[in-house]
Amino acid sequence: MKQDVENRLAKEASPYLKQHASNPVDWHPWGEEALRLAREQNKPLLVSIGYSSCHWCHVMEHESFANPDIAALMNRYFVNIKIDREERPDLDEIYMNAVQALTGRGGWPLNVFLTPDLKPFFGGTYFPPDRRYPNMPSWPEIIRSLGELFHTDPERIQNNANELYNHVKTLSFLPEAKQNDWQQAFAAVTKLKEQLLRSFDPVYGGFGTAPKFPHAEDIRFLSGLAQRQNDEAAKNAATFTLEKMAHGGIYDQLAGGFHRYSTDEKWLVPHFEKMLYDNALLLPAYAEAGVLFKNDYFVSICEEIVQYLQSEMCFGSNAFYSAQDADTENEEGKFFVWEKSELLSLLDTSDKLYPVLESYFGFDGEPNFEGKAYVLHVHRSLDVVAQDLGLSLEEARERLQKACELLKQQRDKRERPFTDKKIIAAWNMMMISGLCEAGRLLQKADWVDLAQKAMDFLETNLKQGDALLRISAAALEGAGRSNSKEGFLEDHAYYVQALLDLHLATQDAVYLNKAIAAQKFLDAEFSDAEECGYFFTKANQKDVLVRTRSAFDGATPSALAIAVGNLWRLSSLTGLPAYKTRLERIFSHYAAAMNQSPRAFAKLLQIVELYQNQNEQIIVVGKSSEANWQEMKNILVSVPTRYLNLLMVDLDKPEASWKSWPSLDGKLGVTTCSAFICQDFACQAPITLPKVVAEYLSDR
Repeated sequence: MKQDVENRLAKEASPYLKQHASNPVDWHPWGEEALRLAREQNKPLLVSIGYSSCHWCHVMEHESFANPDIAALMNRYFVNIKIDREERPDLDEIYMNAVQALTGRGGWPLNVFLTPDLKPFFGGTYFPPDRRYPNMPSWPEIIRSLGELFHTDPERIQNNANELYNHVKTLSFLPEAKQNDWQQAFAAVTKLKEQLLRSFDPVYGGFGTAPKFPHAEDIRFLSGLAQRQNDEAAKNAATFTLEKMAHGGIYDQLAGGFHRYSTDEKWLVPHFEKMLYDNALLLPAYAEAGVLFKNDYFVSICEEIVQYLQSEMCFGSNAFYSAQDADTENEEGKFFVWEKSELLSLLDTSDKLYPVLESYFGFDGEPNFEGKAYVLHVHRSLDVVAQDLGLSLEEARERLQKACELLKQQRDKRERPFTDKKIIAAWNMMMISGLCEAGRLLQKADWVDLAQKAMDFLETNLKQGDALLRISAAALEGAGRSNSKEGFLEDHAYYVQALLDLHLATQDAVYLNKAIAAQKFLDAEFSDAEECGYFFTKANQKDVLVRTRSAFDGATPSALAIAVGNLWRLSSLTGLPAYKTRLERIFSHYAAAMNQSPRAFAKLLQIVELYQNQNEQIIVVGKSSEANWQEMKNILVSVPTRYLNLLMVDLDKPEASWKSWPSLDGKLGVTTCSAFICQDFACQAPITLPKVVAEYLSDR
């Protein structure tokens, strides 16, 4: 139910907030006005957090926030605030921690109730508008009871608030580490491998049971072990999972790109939203496996992901949108699923294309979505389809391709899912890294070019001095007031990573110099006093209850792990001891936690494993004007190692900083282009012939 008069959220840039602009709820954006009002009126705050492509956020908006009677209750008892979690991940993290402590689970929409001094005293996720589920109160009951309790029993409210506040505050502290305690982290690497292989699903791939998420970092951890330790079990778990995901409904079989997660163990029926970060993380996972394990199918998935990004998720050729919705016309998945009658009207059963399509996608079986429609997934392999239909494999492939083109043309006529066109710094930096790595490994220079253009755009639009803004609203029509703050730890950590990946792919020293400067800013603004970790927010940010630490992996790898990975790479390139000292302190402080809960630290344990086993550096010193330079570069940049420590020093463009780098000690005086193969900076004799470098790499 909509009202004629829009509320305050109509002036906001966030598409998620604008989705609530016509609610009769007296919504405020997070800001001093709302916080002051709660203090002056001694009213509790109702903070509702979500994002534009969140299905259950839409459900609760339709059922409760658009209902005038329910809205009147909310307005009577609370100062109501809407937050886009993609704009304010700092607030989302704080209050998610509180709700998870209270209920044992989390999710979105996240609805949390705060005292005027911002302490949470109750919260949950989705609540229905009436008593429809056992043991779950309705939203109006929650509103009325908490609103009255705040005034009739303030002591109880304050006790709850203090207890939850102390819990959230505790999460930001670290135990004092023992000297060299980081050795425990090495044991956690083995534990993580054992846990992943123990939970591996040998029938459908993935780890654990439904719902299944495409945890790219778990897969890449195993791919790395398969490469460096020749581990067949790790290789099988990684490649089988990648294959099953690409065959499943979680992958868009017509346009490419992965949906958020699978609701079942088979990767069949997804939650249909598409997030930029999932595709940013899965792109290099497929590229790495495609090269390491010589799998052309994985390479084709990479090509389709990039085609999808360029077709649907690019702001020109400059940057990337954040997400696409699961719903159209208030129905989840309506854009993506097919009823058989529609298929038959599009492709007559006598048509030579339909039998291939039917067999390949399993239309000859019962509908797999809500008993009436089909989610496209690979039901039978194409070679089996060809054999069953008496076709050559090439004939079957051509017919399938033509049939899919017809389906896509028909699907494109439907109402399309909403695209959230916010340009988020951290997620764009993830995609830049993904494009650089996939482009480097698969020798797709245009992907690296796309990454460079995106970085140019982001630095032009989001850099303010040394700091980044979190969000650019440049792609949003009629953007309104942006709630973007200076970037958080994840924005800056992923920025450094993206610069390092651009440097690796291009060997342009400009990117490495920027990465060093950006890391210096990150360390100054986000590090704790002991240099053993990082806070999610800067010290000068005053509108948060506590400064949390970013440690556990979630839907994306933790910002801490990304920052530590950057320290390791900078240490391995420059040899400067400060980077290594800091990362070892972090290993030490988180070692016990990693040992206790390895699955929560998959990304950080990748860095630990690399720190243990990949201390090789390849340093090329010479002039870009020399004949051997480009040949050396072509050989080296495509080496299929995730964090290749490659540094090419162009003496045609000397840098003053090189003289202070231990990694280059004694190397700058060469008279011809030379490659130094080093282990912990102990180097072999220089190699001047590119073919000898190639032979060395082929024997690894």
